[in-house]
Amino acid sequence: MGLEHCADNKIGNWHLRGISGGEKKRLSISLEILTQPHIMLLDEPTTGLDSASAFFVVWALRNIAHDGTIVVCSIHQPSGYLFDLFDDLFLLSGGEAVYFGEAKLAVKEEVITLSNKSKATWFKQLYTLTDRSFVNMTRDLGYYWLRMVFYLTVAVCTGSIYFKIDTSNLAIIARAKCQAFVYGFMICLSNGGLPSFIEEIKVLDRERFKEHYGAAVIMISNFLSSFPFLVVMALSTGTIIYEMVKFRPGFSHYSYFVLNLFCCLSVIENCTMLVAFLVPNVLMGIGIGTGLIVFMMMASEIFKPISDLPKFFWRYPMSFVSFASWALQGVYKNDMIGLEFDPLVPGDPKLKGEIILQTIFGIPLDHSKWWDLMALMCLLILHRLIFVLALKYKESISLHSKLYVSAAFQQIAKRFSSLRQQFNASKRNQPLYSLSSQLGLTSPMRP
Repeated sequence: MGLEHCADNKIGNWHLRGISGGEKKRLSISLEILTQPHIMLLDEPTTGLDSASAFFVVWALRNIAHDGTIVVCSIHQPSGYLFDLFDDLFLLSGGEAVYFGEAKLAVKEEVITLSNKSKATWFKQLYTLTDRSFVNMTRDLGYYWLRMVFYLTVAVCTGSIYFKIDTSNLAIIARAKCQAFVYGFMICLSNGGLPSFIEEIKVLDRERFKEHYGAAVIMISNFLSSFPFLVVMALSTGTIIYEMVKFRPGFSHYSYFVLNLFCCLSVIENCTMLVAFLVPNVLMGIGIGTGLIVFMMMASEIFKPISDLPKFFWRYPMSFVSFASWALQGVYKNDMIGLEFDPLVPGDPKLKGEIILQTIFGIPLDHSKWWDLMALMCLLILHRLIFVLALKYKESISLHSKLYVSAAFQQIAKRFSSLRQQFNASKRNQPLYSLSSQLGLTSPMRP
């Protein structure tokens, strides 16, 4: 069994390192052989062993069988060397017997050639990935369910604090604070699904490395599988807040509020997926994702009016690439345009919402709220394209690594082929020695 070199070593346990796993398996077989049983039943004795160790284990079992002991063992994907050592073969497929008899009489009836082309169509791949991702999101509490509970809880709390805001002068700032807080906490809580995103990215990255499907399928399937959850979160949270706070009445204004919230959540989900792909570490991902979200919020109406931001960097270009900036400008216009508020001094004229947006919040009215919504959708598409390009870039790096490794193996094969000619042809017919005494070319495994 080739255990002479570790005769003085400890076997080891969970806290003490000892012999290797393959040596432990050979030791267990050796202990059974010492009892000289009449029948030996072994379940995959070669699993976890290298080719040389597996060969000598099966060779020892074959010698025991020829000495009169019945040896029955299951083996998974044996090599040609191991297959030639067996006397009788019992082949199973799907739990049913396919062949039983002498191993040397088992011949191949038909050789099936597999095509390298994908048998699944693009739509089949999309359906399969979408269904798998949706099931995974449904079963994993950390994906959306836990965040949904937080969203609903905070929505009820926010609605109770800003319950039934009127059109008084104090309600001007209260409306803005409420909307800024709603988008602020929903943006920050979106980072809670990052650990689940990282686990999904690991699976997709491994399957993408093996070229199971394309990058576009991954992007579209992820959006389709997350779409129902984002709709439910935006609809439930938006409805609770809108009805309790009593924002601008009207179904069209309510629909815009929910749609704007959905687009904002979708953009944040894309940012989180991109961070999970680029930083496959939970702690680093949460830190970078939180920093990115805060960075985007700083260039919006949450902290300071856009007109008061420094022109360099913060107003141009950060306020244009910040999803929070476009989202808040849209909901402010949706709520205040057309409303009239009480003046600060009683008896003065009513304050129009358009004037308040321009003077207090510094929001320009040169474009409508629908342009702000279109900007959010453009950011949504842009982030998805960046995700696809990141997948493509990583794929090109993996392809370069494959080509480099293939070329390296070819060079090594050429070197060994030139060295092989310097030695004698075959050592197979020489007597066998134990595994511990094998030195280089004396191994019978060597052709």
